[in-house]
Amino acid sequence: MKNAELKRFYAAVAALVMASGTTVTAFAEEVADAGTAAETSAAEVKTETSDYSGNFGKDVNWKYDPESKTFTVSGKGRMEFENEDISLAYFYMNHKWVEEVEKIVIEDGVESINDDAFERFASAKSVSIPESVKEMGYDCFCNCISLEEVTIPSGVTIIPTFAFKNCNELKKVELPDGLEWIGSEAFKGCCSLVSVHIPEGVKRIDEQAFKHCLKLREINLPESVEQYGENIFDWVDDNEYLRIKVDGPNGRSYAYRNGCLRFEADGVVYSDTSGICGEFVDWSYDRETGVLTFTGTGMADYAPLYSEWSEKVKKIIVGEGITGIGCNGFSFHFPGVESVTLPESFKGFTEDTGCGLSDLAITSIDLPDKMKVINQGMLQNCTKLKEVKMPAKLEIIGDFAFASDSSLESIVIPEKTDKIGEYAFDACGLKSVTFMNKYVRIDDTAFYLCDPSMVIIAKKGSTAEEYAEKHGFQFQVLGEEKKVEDNKVEAVETDVKTVALAAPVQADTSTTVKLGDADGSGVVDISDISMLSLALVDGTELTDEQKKALDVDGDGDVDLADLAKLRQYLSKKIEKL
Repeated sequence: MKNAELKRFYAAVAALVMASGTTVTAFAEEVADAGTAAETSAAEVKTETSDYSGNFGKDVNWKYDPESKTFTVSGKGRMEFENEDISLAYFYMNHKWVEEVEKIVIEDGVESINDDAFERFASAKSVSIPESVKEMGYDCFCNCISLEEVTIPSGVTIIPTFAFKNCNELKKVELPDGLEWIGSEAFKGCCSLVSVHIPEGVKRIDEQAFKHCLKLREINLPESVEQYGENIFDWVDDNEYLRIKVDGPNGRSYAYRNGCLRFEADGVVYSDTSGICGEFVDWSYDRETGVLTFTGTGMADYAPLYSEWSEKVKKIIVGEGITGIGCNGFSFHFPGVESVTLPESFKGFTEDTGCGLSDLAITSIDLPDKMKVINQGMLQNCTKLKEVKMPAKLEIIGDFAFASDSSLESIVIPEKTDKIGEYAFDACGLKSVTFMNKYVRIDDTAFYLCDPSMVIIAKKGSTAEEYAEKHGFQFQVLGEEKKVEDNKVEAVETDVKTVALAAPVQADTSTTVKLGDADGSGVVDISDISMLSLALVDGTELTDEQKKALDVDGDGDVDLADLAKLRQYLSKKIEKL
């Protein structure tokens, strides 16, 4: 019995052990299965969370709410990536919902906006930028084509390149008072933008900053702006209604240098028939009379915007007080101009080449005495020009100055003129040239293609005489008696001084003196010209009656202008004195 009971006991224990083993194994398997399920669930939660949240660097986080379509950036510090190129590419590649975001909220504490940060948020209509933001990156809101308005925080001093480029729906932008620099193409393509106020303190506006803002109607350029880029705005064809308000000389300068059609400067509104062309010079055009007038003081740096009326201008008047004109003067733009009036204050055209009065239809010009230089090409191709009164203080006649002036037949080079440049009178219609300076320097090509019959009149032994001999022109000693017959000059070998002394002034039995008849012969002839030439060159004294007779222009002085008019009378260019 005892052995049999013992066997039964061992059998029961074995059965119990076996039963217990099965239970433990099953429990372990259940626990393992539960752990696996938990890990799977956690992974799913982790994946879902990372798709709608993340970080921009160690201090700034982001999250997206798909229900409200709001993208929020929060934290303290700078918004940045460890590797910007890889991180941005990864961000946009793995978050396709960025194109669905309608609202961007940057919370207080964030100090900067990264380059290209919101470049692909095409559906974003609004953005909130806190005062804590002090820096904005390149392209930060570029191509946000649905963005409607934006306020830049007061701490931002630079709006960088491409910052809001192609924000097509942007209608309103508020710039901070502390702003100093607007980068190139910063608002280019913001074609819904109507007006912009640029605060005082902005020092620089780069190229194309507001290019293609085709609805832009009003913008101001404060006096603080020191540097302007090229093509900041669109003009004429693309945006003919834009009006600019400018303050200070830099703004005025920008307005006229860039052909602004409509602008306001110092409270004066200008249009396409009026404007500014210097710090203190204005211009205006009268459509009815065809007169273009310049008024003010100082330098007229640039000629006006040439419009559809340019070819209709008949007369140009430069007012007293204006000292000079630059930037091509009036050349090439006013082919119909028949008359130009320059004031006594006028000293010349400032540009060295290609500027002045070339290609105009003028027939005469009175150059003010303060002019010391006739610039290169200044009166070139004025094919109708017949008469020029040269400045008394003229020192230099530049290259091509009168080239191709085919109607110009005579000219007097003043005594102070020291140099005549290359091709200065090339292909002119000159029949005579009078040199008052014995030692003037004449370039070999100065009278290139002039008629060989042209007579050079100068002092004996002068550089002009040498030039005439070298180049085959006729030469006449200044002061020798001449006779004019059928517009042909015939030399008379009579010493001028002898003629002047041998032909005393006849007693004037009348109460009047015949104009031009200085020797009292009763006829105005070459003797009178010789007498005047001697007086001007050698200082020969004239009697009061002679002075009265030789003052043919009636200005009270006997000078080169009287000599020129006498020559015109004897050559039958004018009918009476």
